[in-house]
Amino acid sequence: MFSQKYKLIHLDSTGSTNLHASDLLSGKQISGSTVVIADYQTNGKGQGSNKWESGHSQNLLFSLVIFPVKIKAKEQFYISKIAAISIREMLSAHISHVKIKWPNDILVNKLKISGILIENILKSDEIITSIIGIGINVNQSEFSIPATSFKNEKGAEYDRMNLLNSYLDTFHYWLEILLSRDFAQIDLEYYKNLFGFQEWLKFSWGGVEFEAFIEGVETDGYLVLKTRDGKILKFGFREVDFLLN
Repeated sequence: MFSQKYKLIHLDSTGSTNLHASDLLSGKQISGSTVVIADYQTNGKGQGSNKWESGHSQNLLFSLVIFPVKIKAKEQFYISKIAAISIREMLSAHISHVKIKWPNDILVNKLKISGILIENILKSDEIITSIIGIGINVNQSEFSIPATSFKNEKGAEYDRMNLLNSYLDTFHYWLEILLSRDFAQIDLEYYKNLFGFQEWLKFSWGGVEFEAFIEGVETDGYLVLKTRDGKILKFGFREVDFLLN
């Protein structure tokens, strides 16, 4: 049975669930918390110009539309945090060594298993609507980039809708914490599971490689790194690359 907290819109195929959700919002066809899920995306969106790769009916491809009242524009990265925390928690019920990679990926043993793309609609200094696009590799076994899936990790296929329901229950729990403005609890869970937090890693910035550890992530989403020589560097999305190998 599908979660009663969300309306479900199930599509066989669409260009992008985020775009489809955005069109429905523009046409005033969504008024409450809604999940738009597709068996296939012809133009799945990733961060920036990236595309999301997925076989037909193999993975979870969905967008969650919420109306996070009381959350300010300057606090919007907390929506990304709870989306990532919820994916990690759902995955960890089945798979070991799951980490959140700033800003929007979930890793299993340094291999990508999930990605997040969030598009917020603002009014003045508040968020009135969030479209949270999520892809989770479930039953696909081959990828063109370093990636993994439930099937690759566990050697068996999983029911995608059961996993979606599990995710939505977990997300709703963390959304209630966010709406209560308990940012400290969210930060505690986020940093506990953040890949590279206070661990030395290699990064690339403008083609220059360097070592640093993650000191934190600011409220607006900027990554804060501390280098070997004690310098503090701050980076926005796509300004620095993790060198995972």
